[in-house]
Amino acid sequence: MMYQKRVGLVSVILGVAVWHSTVFAEQKLPDLVEAYFRSSDPVTRSTLLDEIELRKDATILAVRDILAHVSLWDAKPSGFSSFRFQTERGDATSVHVHVPRGYDPAKAYPLLIALHGQGGRGEGYIRFALSLLGDRMHDYIVAAPTQYKGWWVGSTLKESEDPMAIIRKLKRMYHIDSDRVYVNGYSMGGHSSFLAAVLHTDQFAGVVPLAGSLMTQLGWEAAELMLPNVRSLPMLVVWGNGDVHDRFGNVDKVGKGIHGANLHVRGVSKRFDLGLDMVELDGVGHSGVKPPPERFSEILRRVRPHVVKKFDHWFRYPSQGRMCWLRLAEYQGIPWKGRRFVVRLKPGEVYSEGALRTMKLRLAYVGGEIDGQTIRVETRKCKSIDVVLHDGLVDLDRDVVVEWKGEKVFGGRVTPSVRTMLELAYEDWDFQRLFPVRLHIRRGGRVTER
Repeated sequence: MMYQKRVGLVSVILGVAVWHSTVFAEQKLPDLVEAYFRSSDPVTRSTLLDEIELRKDATILAVRDILAHVSLWDAKPSGFSSFRFQTERGDATSVHVHVPRGYDPAKAYPLLIALHGQGGRGEGYIRFALSLLGDRMHDYIVAAPTQYKGWWVGSTLKESEDPMAIIRKLKRMYHIDSDRVYVNGYSMGGHSSFLAAVLHTDQFAGVVPLAGSLMTQLGWEAAELMLPNVRSLPMLVVWGNGDVHDRFGNVDKVGKGIHGANLHVRGVSKRFDLGLDMVELDGVGHSGVKPPPERFSEILRRVRPHVVKKFDHWFRYPSQGRMCWLRLAEYQGIPWKGRRFVVRLKPGEVYSEGALRTMKLRLAYVGGEIDGQTIRVETRKCKSIDVVLHDGLVDLDRDVVVEWKGEKVFGGRVTPSVRTMLELAYEDWDFQRLFPVRLHIRRGGRVTER
């Protein structure tokens, strides 16, 4: 009897599979791709991917073109609205949104994330952000979360997941150009936008902190370590030289207040040739900081690069461990959750050297460079990594070499896959920068293509 039940169950499953296959076979490829992204069921998405892979017309180029014109968004009224965002911690926060006049869900719009200052709210700051846009306010979708968390180095592990979760939510609600996502904030929001640039560089096309600075909560030496993260990201940093209230306990070598902090940041930027646009407003304090209109416009015209062949990226939590074509897959050990650390100097070592050494022991890192067909990767606290590739990074028709910490872990041809390209596009909800190759590499050198 049990055997008969099992045979019957298998027959039902096979019957459903045949039915699905028959239905899918009758659909056009763009409809199958759209159905894949509209489905929230992993089993259905996997079945759709199986069917797409069987289609002779499902080439990389064909599916890439479909993704450039995919229709996944509904019409939205223009003007102000808000929604409640549920965090991984179970908290809820409101996100206020301004949708431009004549919003067309078939068109991809740039997104400006606007971060309010301490004691502020999203519905208030969003109006200030719109005033900065002026006549261009109907060219952008603007979103302002209230009482946001997770945009700091000192945030908790759970909080650290909020920034990208909010952006993914917005990208699913509105048709947003992933190559043109910007962040602006004032005061505490300025600090937060600066840290968003440092911790999530890969996600943005430009960042504009106002009356804020790089407040890592780890000490001023951290700028030496983490500021080079933003080498490929345009930033416009604007503050008043009268903003000297010492609310941060700055040491003498930095100076007081946000002015002193940004003098330090400017020095580090010049030393590392980072190209930050630092605008110091003479005679202005903490209030009344506005960016020069023409330079603000320039930043908001920038487009996220698809090809960055060399980078460094220091971070704290797994959700922050990605940059361009390199992504943390599994964290090694337990992320550092403290906010303080003790610096024990070695003989002949000055404090700044000891502080940097101590930070490196606690933070994680992904970095690398692509030289022709050779990919060199360096990491800290990474048990496994994903190397994702497209044909602008390497020639996918020739052998590729991957070296991890100086050891060759892969050599040979990679296999571009429509399935991989669709899976990564779904994970990121990103239809502008597509990766048809993913090499999953574990410590010890075991490599699989996913």
